Amino acid sequence: SFSINSARSQVIDFTSPFFSTSLGILVRTRDTAAPIGAFMWPLHWSMWLGIFVSLHVTAVFLTLYEWHSPFGMTPR
Repeated sequence: SFSINSARSQVIDFTSPFFSTSLGILVRTRDTAAPIGAFMWPLHWSMWLGIFVSLHVTAVFLTLYEWHSPFGMTPR
């Protein structure tokens, strides 16, 4: 942030502030390109494997449940 402190006051002549706010400015960094698999970095590979397996097991379970239900995919 660009705030008034003693080190900056020795180099720059500041006026007295007439308005103070906590708002900030976002500035894009130069290197914004991320690898295509960067979304996977927060979790370990074993966690991703567990998520993948649990989603597929749930999908198979729900398909079988709906298939055998009288009010499911194939109503009788």
